[in-house]
Amino acid sequence: VVTSHGAFAQDQLNKLELKAENQRQYERTAEALKTINQVIAASPKRASAFYLRCLINEDLNDLKQALADYAKAIEYDPKHFDAYRQRAKLQVSLKEFDKGIQDFTKAIALNPNVKSCYGDRALSYECMKNYPKAIDDFTMAIERADATHDWYYTHRARCYENLKQDDKALKDYSHAIATKPGNYEAINGRAKMYLKMGKRDLALRDYDALVKVNPDDPDAHIRRGDLLFDKGQLQKALDAYNLAMEAELGDAPYIYDKRARVLRKLGKIDLAASDEK
Repeated sequence: VVTSHGAFAQDQLNKLELKAENQRQYERTAEALKTINQVIAASPKRASAFYLRCLINEDLNDLKQALADYAKAIEYDPKHFDAYRQRAKLQVSLKEFDKGIQDFTKAIALNPNVKSCYGDRALSYECMKNYPKAIDDFTMAIERADATHDWYYTHRARCYENLKQDDKALKDYSHAIATKPGNYEAINGRAKMYLKMGKRDLALRDYDALVKVNPDDPDAHIRRGDLLFDKGQLQKALDAYNLAMEAELGDAPYIYDKRARVLRKLGKIDLAASDEK
């Protein structure tokens, strides 16, 4: 590869690097590593080669070597946006949230308009329970997004909820649902908020929607059954508890207890006694 003709050598390096990238894309990972090592051997300060080797080593689950290669890529190209961003993601996956946040911050400084960096940094802050900073970053992501991303709103709602800012949380859950009507997390979050705020009819409406989105969620059926029982709609409550029983994989004494309560109200004493037993 290395010849007296610099341009020719560079052309060959580019071709080898592209070959390694294609090998990685087609999951020929060991071959990709061998190819990119040839590039690095010929050009030991080539940041793009070290960055590609980072990704290959992540594929191979050699995370220690991947982190070392990210450091090299950044050393040889201090403005390597992708290296900062990808290293941040790796550090977060290793629960090194402080280090991940530092790298996301450097990536943002290099390219302030990439919304995903704000969203990813926000998730890190959320994991660290630094909810005010998480909210700031989710807001930055929302402001920069070309299209509305429902999960930004869902996560920001949770942060507001943890800060006891219920009205803002409720508004964000509603935004998420308006963006994606089948968003389970948002519907579930809003339903719980309605319960907390004493808006039981609105909570029931959300639980009606929730069991359509995920019929296998026993908790949603149980909460729906509780609300229907309180409204005196006993047969509907019984149906809800029966669905909860079908969805529950293990023994669920608390569902038997709830169902027994309904059966007694309906005058089905023997069935109630069986459930209580």
